[in-house]
Amino acid sequence: MCQQVMAIEYDRGGRVLYRCARSCGKHTADAVQVQNGLLWHYRGRSLGEHYGLPDEDIVDDMFAALQLAWVRDGDIYTARFR
Repeated sequence: MCQQVMAIEYDRGGRVLYRCARSCGKHTADAVQVQNGLLWHYRGRSLGEHYGLPDEDIVDDMFAALQLAWVRDGDIYTARFR
């Protein structure tokens, strides 16, 4: 991977995906892949607290703790994709 920041986009079918910066532009990940990766890291960071809980029970807390957001067209979007 090129290790560049990934920006949110939509594919031709309207699905959310992430693509690395235009200087590379070759790497993509769909929103489910990104969410699963973030959940894996978040669970590892607080294993005792979240052990055995389904993803749906911790995803909102995870996004709040990570404080992920981006600005696009003058609006602020949080990383809550579903």
